[in-house]
Amino acid sequence: MKIYDVSIKLEPGMAVYPRNAPFAIRKMASATETATNLSEISMGAHIGTHVDSPAHVKGGKRMEWPLSKLIGKCVVLDCTAAAFGEGVERELLQKKRIAACEIVLLKTRNSARGFSKFYPDFVYLAPSGATHLKSRKAKAVGIDSLAIQKFHSGSQQVHSALLLSGIPVIEGLDLKGVPAGRYEFFCLPLKLESDGLPARAILVKW
Repeated sequence: MKIYDVSIKLEPGMAVYPRNAPFAIRKMASATETATNLSEISMGAHIGTHVDSPAHVKGGKRMEWPLSKLIGKCVVLDCTAAAFGEGVERELLQKKRIAACEIVLLKTRNSARGFSKFYPDFVYLAPSGATHLKSRKAKAVGIDSLAIQKFHSGSQQVHSALLLSGIPVIEGLDLKGVPAGRYEFFCLPLKLESDGLPARAILVKW
């Protein structure tokens, strides 16, 4: 069994999508003074590896996704043919083997570039690609960028197409070093109702 941790490490100074609150950790007590170390953590709901809920878009509600939608058979698709600033279109996805009702993760050029800073020209999922994955009845859709939609696209078309159809969107996956193929996927968001849910995600190859 091989385990791939595809989560982005939470740390001060990490890349954050514009307008989102940064990650911060502050020591509240020291063991040298109070016998225990205590820290306070603050961060935005859409930082690092996280799951979007329907409340992220107009018309959606705050909710907890059933874990059954975020755990199970998964396919990692090689979408590196899409250049920076471009979207993963229907035509590219049609060339891939996508089984009905499986979790789909899009590995793009974003993972190789890393997450040390925010890049506005990240590879995203195009509306036509979202429509195709919806037609394939994807159980959840993930991507290796801090947002699934084109930066400053002017709409939430991709988010809405998936989230309002009951398809969780997982953003901020680090798929560098993960070969395309089929895996078991485990994504555990924090147990709360919010528009964004920080999560730990792993892929397992048996």
